[in-house]
Amino acid sequence: MLATLIYTNAQARSLCNDCDGQQFRSHTVLKTRDTFPFTYTPYFFALIVHKMDSSERWYCSLFGLNVAKRMNEAATGFNVSILESSSLVIELIENKTSIALKDILADKPEGTKIEGLFKAGFHIDDVDAWLKHLSSLKISVGKIYKDASGKRNFLIQDPDGNLIQFFE
Repeated sequence: MLATLIYTNAQARSLCNDCDGQQFRSHTVLKTRDTFPFTYTPYFFALIVHKMDSSERWYCSLFGLNVAKRMNEAATGFNVSILESSSLVIELIENKTSIALKDILADKPEGTKIEGLFKAGFHIDDVDAWLKHLSSLKISVGKIYKDASGKRNFLIQDPDGNLIQFFE
């Protein structure tokens, strides 16, 4: 299966370098951002969470967000919280009929994944400052990875086990 991705020219060259000069067969580079006809900025994502209060506190403290709106739909069993800053909006949804990912995968072989969103990622300017911030929030960081150019990235998990990756 081929995935169509958009890279900067430097990223596309790096991918080829990572393959030791061999054809990078698992991806087809459709266009590079250097020639893409328009720009866009990631801005919003929504998550179904297990416990609204703890998820709200966690995301607000992690990203410096404020609660902009709360909605409680008692008839449907939905609680919604809109968290925002000038550059990011996160919609948290608590649904009394939702099923935790760990429960869905409980009887599946190790390594089984659910199709769909796997993780969210953010570009950051200062990895060390973020690591200090995460430490102050008592959010553990696993391994810190380096790409071919020496730039670092790492993953964390939110209270429900959703992955968030940060890239230098």
